[in-house]
Amino acid sequence: MKRSLLSALSLWLAMLSPGLAAPVDPTVARPKYSKEHQTELIRRYNSAPENKKPCLSEYIRNYQESLFKYCVATDGGKNIGGGCDHVAYAYSIHEGVLELALEKCKVPTPARR
Repeated sequence: MKRSLLSALSLWLAMLSPGLAAPVDPTVARPKYSKEHQTELIRRYNSAPENKKPCLSEYIRNYQESLFKYCVATDGGKNIGGGCDHVAYAYSIHEGVLELALEKCKVPTPARR
């Protein structure tokens, strides 16, 4: 009896513990890239092959959604005009995020001329 009660209690705690953990900030830090590198990343993202565009869009969408959820969970938008929508969707995409999307989606780097 004692053993089954402990097992049930352990299972119950395991189910609750994900909700007890503090949310993890998914924000990608803005890197300090040269203008040339910024321009190159934007160009690569915008000219990605058609078969990579769904992956890139999904990466960006998931990133923004994670920012929104984190913002709501931490009440991060309470002193910002537009609230969490503004935090997650207005200015969240920068060259660091584009670079991660390009890497995740395995968009090839064009050959240098």
